[in-house]
Parts: sequence; C-alpha cells; structure tokens
Amino acid sequence: FVERLRDLYAGTRLERQEIDGEVLEALEGAIFRRAEIERAHALYEDWGRTGVFQSIAVAVDPPAGLHGSACGIVAAGRSGVHAVVLEDKTVHGLTPFGWARRVVEQAKSLSERAPVTVVAEANQGGEMVREVLTGAGLTQPIVMVHARAGKAARAELVSLLYEQGRIAHAPGLEALEDQMLLLGAEGPEAASAGADRADALVWALTQLMLGGDGPRIRSLG
Repeated sequence: FVERLRDLYAGTRLERQEIDGEVLEALEGAIFRRAEIERAHALYEDWGRTGVFQSIAVAVDPPAGLHGSACGIVAAGRSGVHAVVLEDKTVHGLTPFGWARRVVEQAKSLSERAPVTVVAEANQGGEMVREVLTGAGLTQPIVMVHARAGKAARAELVSLLYEQGRIAHAPGLEALEDQMLLLGAEGPEAASAGADRADALVWALTQLMLGGDGPRIRSLG
C-alpha cells in the first residue's frame, strides 16, 4: 500500500505530508511559509549551488546561562542581490567555550569561500560574548547586535526577502526550517518550540542583506 502511494506521490508535497508525516502548512500568524522554503530549495539547485559569494555571515544566538537553551549558529553567504543559507551548526548543552569553538571552526571553514563576519547577539552576555569568541581563537571580525524587538518582529523584513525569491537554502536545514515555520505562530506547538536557529538565521541575513543591525522603528505620534 505504501509503495503504491509512493509511486503516485513520489517527489511531491503530498508524499512528505501524507506518507512521511511532515507538517507542511504554516500555523496561523507564522512569519515564514512552507511555499517560500520550498522555493528556496529550488533556487539552490537553480543558482545557489554554484554561487560565488562576496561575503559570508556566521550568526550566533548565545544561550542564556552556562547551560541554557541551544546556541543558534547559522551561516549564510551573499551573492549579489541574493543570499544562500549554507549551514546550521546549532549546538545544545555546551559551555560558552564549547559553543564558541564551534563558531570558530565554522568561520575558519567558510573563510576559504569568502570573507567571513561573525554576528553575535549581545542581549545575553553583552561584551562577554565577544571575549568568549576571541578567547576561543576567533580571528574574523565580530559585529555585536542588540535585539530591540521580539524575534518575530525582527524576522518580518527577512521574510520579504523570501517572498522576493532572493534566498536559497542548501540541503540539510530541516531543523532550522521547522523553527522558521513556527516563528510568530500561535498555539501550544509554537509556544513550546525554540527559536535559536531561526533567530540566528535572521541575524545572518539581516547583516548580509539589510544593512547590519536592521531598521529601527520610531513612533511619529
């Protein structure tokens, strides 16, 4: 029976949803849509796989506390007016030196492809995050960013890049994409999900495509 279904639906969204049990539709209020992520996969095969990058950002969303939540570590590269999300090296349960070493390894590996900048959120730990990264041996430039709005609000402008077809996704980013589909959504599933990977993605693409720390909103009233 299953083989017959795969014959009928192989390579389609129905195969993933009805046979593999994946949730393909975004929840109400979610910032990102499954169709945009599917297009990002297709764009990687179209032009992202052979893209030549002018710059690469490795973004870090540090955990709270010594052994807090996961440390989001996501890398993306800019190619003209497009970008490719390259790697998700998010780690769980490591000490600050442990996750900093992962960042150093990723930055060193990707520096062979283009100049790398490490983008680190400073809300958790402030300048200590910079000290941990440099103490772990990071030699690439570090940009410290400060979250002035919630995760969903920061993701709004990045989601427009997906709508415009300017972002491609390399293979192997399923855990990151699952978080993206829950970002900003309503309901218990979204409330219990982490956003460390998705937040790091937003910082990386903001640095590459939106001028660094992102737009600031002022009241005109």
